[in-house]
Amino acid sequence: MGLPTSLPGPVAQPPSETAEIYTQKPLVGFATRGVQPPSIVYVTINDYLHLTAYTTMTGRTITCSYRVLAADGQIKYGGMTLSPQANASRADAYETMPEGFLLSASLTVNSGVLSRGQVWCELDITHGPPALAVDQQPLFSDYILSGATWGWPGGRQAHPIDGPGHSYSSPASAGGANFPQPFGPSTNRRWRVVSGSVGLTTSATAGNRQVAVQVWDSLGVQGIGHASPVLQPASTTFFYVFGNVPFYTPAGGTQVVIPLEPDVFLEQAAVIETVDIGFLAGDAWTAGVIYVEEWILPTS
Repeated sequence: MGLPTSLPGPVAQPPSETAEIYTQKPLVGFATRGVQPPSIVYVTINDYLHLTAYTTMTGRTITCSYRVLAADGQIKYGGMTLSPQANASRADAYETMPEGFLLSASLTVNSGVLSRGQVWCELDITHGPPALAVDQQPLFSDYILSGATWGWPGGRQAHPIDGPGHSYSSPASAGGANFPQPFGPSTNRRWRVVSGSVGLTTSATAGNRQVAVQVWDSLGVQGIGHASPVLQPASTTFFYVFGNVPFYTPAGGTQVVIPLEPDVFLEQAAVIETVDIGFLAGDAWTAGVIYVEEWILPTS
């Protein structure tokens, strides 16, 4: 009895669908060794994000948001808000940081801030308790406006008087029937005088009066002074304008221009005022107004 010339072998089974590999080579590869950190700022739980703000506007709220890449690879988000008073006084807010790389920090302000010189912000990392302020790492310092996002990275570290300020008109801070008409910046502000105007009505008492413009520094020392070339007689009303313009007296002589130097800067406690030389009983100033360019001048 002979043996068969061949024996049937095992029948191959088709591969299961679940065993097929569908993955493709990734389009982007990531290095895992010798790579740069994702940020130049690393924070720990002992650090604080510190926001300082000054404003001359009512009802302004600054919102600060940040992102941190934590050690577990998760991105953590946080933020804080700050509503400083409208008198240019300092306001501060602190946020405890999670440990990781600080990726970004942004600042926004609610609507209505359309001109530089009205809201000044400073953002830094304070290492250690805020009361000790062991070390501060500055991130951002500049004026911020509505309708835009500001912050780090990409934001400036500027000085408050860099660039243009906020231009507006301000009435005389005091004065009246028997006093000069003084103008001066409030706390934490700096002015550049553009122009100003004031009126003087003299009584019937005989005698000529002469109006002058004087500038006094914060220590009460007179810096500059210019007198009108026109004498004002009794029972008249003259209007005086001062600014960086030449002397000018139009026909009739009741409107007089008094020149000033090109750049007259005033800081806190400094004043520019109109003075009536030869002032007599019954003379009276009308309400004066001054047009200035203003910057916030922060204090520590």
